[in-house]
Amino acid sequence: MSRELGILAHVASFGGFTPELMRFLDFLQEAGVRVWQTLPLGPIGPGGCPYHSTSAWAGEESFAKDAPVSDEEIDAFLEREFTWLADFALFTALREDLGKPWWEWPEDVVRRDSSALGYHANRLQPRMREIYKEQYLFYREWARVRAYAGERGISVMGDLPFYVAPDSVDIWCNQSLFDLDRVAGCPPDAFCADGQFWGNPVYNFEAHRKSGYAWWVARIRHSLRLYDRLRIDHFRAMEAFWSIPKGAESAAAGEWVKGPGDELFAALGPAPLVAEDLGFLTPEVYALRDRVGLPGMTVLQFAFTPGCDSLYLPHHHVQNSVVYTGTHDNNTLRGWVEEYPIDAAFACEYLSCTDPVDGLTRAALSSVANLAVLQLQDVLGLDGSARMNVPGTIEGNWGWKCDVNALTKELAQDLRSKAALYGRI
Repeated sequence: MSRELGILAHVASFGGFTPELMRFLDFLQEAGVRVWQTLPLGPIGPGGCPYHSTSAWAGEESFAKDAPVSDEEIDAFLEREFTWLADFALFTALREDLGKPWWEWPEDVVRRDSSALGYHANRLQPRMREIYKEQYLFYREWARVRAYAGERGISVMGDLPFYVAPDSVDIWCNQSLFDLDRVAGCPPDAFCADGQFWGNPVYNFEAHRKSGYAWWVARIRHSLRLYDRLRIDHFRAMEAFWSIPKGAESAAAGEWVKGPGDELFAALGPAPLVAEDLGFLTPEVYALRDRVGLPGMTVLQFAFTPGCDSLYLPHHHVQNSVVYTGTHDNNTLRGWVEEYPIDAAFACEYLSCTDPVDGLTRAALSSVANLAVLQLQDVLGLDGSARMNVPGTIEGNWGWKCDVNALTKELAQDLRSKAALYGRI
């Protein structure tokens, strides 16, 4: 793999599939950037969260503008995407009509009795037809965005959440593939004495195993129709995940349960994936990642704890990896300097620099890692007010919008010069 430079920026930061997004892609071409990483493009969840979607197959309808569409186009799209689209449209229409999560619907609908589904599909057909159109427009416009990026030599990397939302069509239609009596989270650690509840039902991987991991394989292959490569969020759960009894008072009541491991990747076959191998990791997680041949992630904001020989320090980097200055869950670099001045001071000592923002940027670009990814906010030199997400909080996230007037030719040339200096053009 050649050395590449990537930029992390969410479609929502440009208001969807807009002229501003196309201007951003022009900027990437001018800057010599070869990879654009975006966040999940599914229906947006509570608080604007792209990781809490009602479907692992559908797209956020607001990203595409309404436009005239013929009945023939809608019918052809429905025929092509029927395996997920019909269920998604019925689920969405029922959710709007009943105003409740799926487990509070009438019992015959919860258990997906065919006569009940037929009755409601007939009753809600006009709204379902609108949803078919919305999804057609999303897929058509995203295809145009991808083609525009491809013409400019830009590869698009998507992001696949490991878990799906509790109130999602994926669980309603595949209840046997989930353990609805247990929820996901993480165990107690130095940051949270009781651990964390995430609330997503965990998978029944025995059922997935019996099916040859058909649902997972279909999900990943569908995502790879939308992107050139794909980051698997929370990869460590592929080896083992924290499973908590539903209703437990503390996440500490959970236990580690084995994930699908090598079997899922054997069923999938070769695919352009990246492992988000952050969090509580064990030798078994690293071994799985290396056996299936996936590049892992290194985050420089986590590297510079004084007195700690972090694996994220540049002298530990390896080629088959992706180095980030920070991800969407991190502060901007300028915000990080203000939030962690001791770490920033150590970074300056380690990197022999006076400006830790420039120092970490150059550390990413000069790393031996094949791909270096910078947050767009950091390229623009923004402070912590431009942070995308603070994990564990609900309000005030996912709202940052890019002022494309700041994406100047001078800024593109400066980034291109740095990328060329470190062999990433």
